[in-house]
Amino acid sequence: MEIFDGANAARSVFLYRKKLLESDVRQDHNRLFIRKSEELMYFLNEEELISLSFINKGVDFIVVDNHTPSKFYKLRLKKWATVKMLILTKDWNKLVLDNRVQKGDWVELSGYRQNGQPHLVVKFSKSESTAAQDILGSSSTSQVPVFHQ
Repeated sequence: MEIFDGANAARSVFLYRKKLLESDVRQDHNRLFIRKSEELMYFLNEEELISLSFINKGVDFIVVDNHTPSKFYKLRLKKWATVKMLILTKDWNKLVLDNRVQKGDWVELSGYRQNGQPHLVVKFSKSESTAAQDILGSSSTSQVPVFHQ
């Protein structure tokens, strides 16, 4: 995996993809659970990995929303001790609200570095079932992600 910096910041590397669960989109939770992601762990540098190993610390990311590239958010990747999983928190709820994300939608995270600072590109996409619900008010059962560029 190649990590880009400086002049190549517009290019990003795949880090994680997930079908969103109820707990990922609930406004009273403000978090995205992340199961093991070798790509994400490889992306972090040694200092960030050490910071991630401490409870209540973490790694701050500047986030670019793929649907509104001029808008930036801040997310913190940290370890949640009670379930021994990683979570993204801070502006997660803002991203969910601004993109009208629902349970069953998909999120894809890509990363790059600019001036040493880790950045995430967040892409949300509707599954066919949630897209159909949005458009037709129907309850299609298909679970295939529909990614739009």
